[in-house]
Amino acid sequence: MERKGLTPNLVTYNHRIVKLSRSRGGVGADAKKVFDEMKSRNIKPNADSYAGLIRYCVRRKDYENALVFCEESLERRFVPPFTCVKDVVKGLVGINKEDEARKVVEKMKKQLRGVLWSLGPKWRVFFHCH
Repeated sequence: MERKGLTPNLVTYNHRIVKLSRSRGGVGADAKKVFDEMKSRNIKPNADSYAGLIRYCVRRKDYENALVFCEESLERRFVPPFTCVKDVVKGLVGINKEDEARKVVEKMKKQLRGVLWSLGPKWRVFFHCH
């Protein structure tokens, strides 16, 4: 890409991370290296970056790193998709790390309360009722 004079941006890095998260094997680049490269170029990751990384780690059964990226995402106030968090929690329970799994669930609850609160009263009523 750079050989052709194009500079990668957030969208191109996220695309690479998502493609790697869907790949079957360990062939080619590592999504974590792509993420590190992105940050080294002062490109700030967004929610999609973290979701792709979490999926990448879960797919490779690397639940400890999935947990790290999940927590980092929450610290940056990005709420990962439910399916990502569910897979991280299931994986952690599967490797006998129930305490860490509980902490993730609690952090998600707190983060979601904040998100729902910031949406305003109409949305709180909607989420409460449905």
